[in-house]
Amino acid sequence: MVQTLLPRDAHNQAVQTLAPIAADTIAIGATTAVKSADFTAGVKIVELRPTAACFIAFGDGAAAATANDFFLHAGERVTYHIRTNTRVAVLQESSAGTLYLTELA
Repeated sequence: MVQTLLPRDAHNQAVQTLAPIAADTIAIGATTAVKSADFTAGVKIVELRPTAACFIAFGDGAAAATANDFFLHAGERVTYHIRTNTRVAVLQESSAGTLYLTELA
């Protein structure tokens, strides 16, 4: 039997965890805002937490979020696998705020 140091869930199953390696913020406003730099090399997962309801879209430096993209509630914390995307764009639903972004690897 191999002993693991990973945390365990309610069913006593090992849970893979990731370490935060970078953090950033993006202003949520009435026009699309895009992360100013690419995600750090090696990052596969990002955690997002907006202070205001917003829409997000992943892509490259030309990414743009619209009202047809993924919706996040204010205060919601979500994680996404970024695949080959290098940036995230954000657009407010009805009021301005901040999108907090944590890169995990």
